[in-house]
Amino acid sequence: CFITPDHGGCSQYSYASNWVYIAAGATNTTWTGSIDTDWTNNGNWSGDAPGDNDKAIIPSGLSNYPTISASAVLQHVQLDSGATLTLSGNIVFEVKGKFENNGTFNAGTSTVLFTGCGGGSELTSSGTKDYYAIEVDNPRDLTISGGTHRVSNDFEFNDGIVYQNATLELLDGATATNASDTSHIDGTITKIGDDAFIFPVGDSGNYQPITISAPSSATDAFRAQYFQLDPDPTYDHTSLDASLNRINDCEYWVLDRTAGSSSVTVNMTWDDRSCGIVGLDSLRVARWDGSEWKNEGNGGTTGNTTAGTLFSAAAISNFSPFTFAIASPDTDGDGVSDGMEVHNSTSPNDPCDPVQSAGYTAYDNTNATWQAA
Repeated sequence: CFITPDHGGCSQYSYASNWVYIAAGATNTTWTGSIDTDWTNNGNWSGDAPGDNDKAIIPSGLSNYPTISASAVLQHVQLDSGATLTLSGNIVFEVKGKFENNGTFNAGTSTVLFTGCGGGSELTSSGTKDYYAIEVDNPRDLTISGGTHRVSNDFEFNDGIVYQNATLELLDGATATNASDTSHIDGTITKIGDDAFIFPVGDSGNYQPITISAPSSATDAFRAQYFQLDPDPTYDHTSLDASLNRINDCEYWVLDRTAGSSSVTVNMTWDDRSCGIVGLDSLRVARWDGSEWKNEGNGGTTGNTTAGTLFSAAAISNFSPFTFAIASPDTDGDGVSDGMEVHNSTSPNDPCDPVQSAGYTAYDNTNATWQAA
């Protein structure tokens, strides 16, 4: 007979067989450290050393704690508070199910890889834990459900959404690579450091990153999350700067500076699932200041109305929700939007009103209409 498993990530394998073996659930084996610190020594475990379908339990109160010196695969890892697990060398520590990281975890320069074959993965802890690199390659996703998890080198996205319900921090110099619709952060992610950074965020399978320029300090921190939702009524569409005509009604980002004082430029993305992108010249970065949407300008665009990016006109010093906006039109071509003219009690139909002078805030001595006037 021929069988083709359908267990999320395993369907690429086909087998010809006259019998079918169905693996049981994870078998528990507990570290005793009776002999030494060698992870692979059966004598250090209550049963045999754990394999790829086993649950490894590492309890507190022991003299010897395990060191893993070669790549290992497990179903479930339970590192209890007061216990220690050390990865030695540049190895891969693969977890197909759950990693309860409540003890002392010495990652060295190794990678923690989350895979799966039938179910999602989970990472949780009761405190702050450090990792060199994390990679997610589980089509059934990864949930970060508790604790603070800090990555110093790279967080790599291959397959599976990362549902981030705790705290995830990428430290100074760390990168996030290979994010896509099928693998990104659904939730918040914090970047610490003085590097320009693309936040690998999305929502409902829609990857929509937001980018910041390099902060001025290695200790500055920014946190981002993307929402595929109308910002209204939480952030009122009708409360907006006079230079803006309309606020995007299908998506927004919350970008906050959580440490430091750096000002950074912001770059937002859109694609064919976005809305209201009808022309690049009229696009503006809009920022909610707590009471209204402020115009952060258009510092340049890439792409077209189907997919592209928009930069803020200058570095931004205050942070909050961001989205796209359409600028108020400029009927008389004097460089001042109709909305701003109405706000300032000048005529939107007269290119000589307001009177253009160097003292006027919108003065531009290259404006041909003003020069002729």
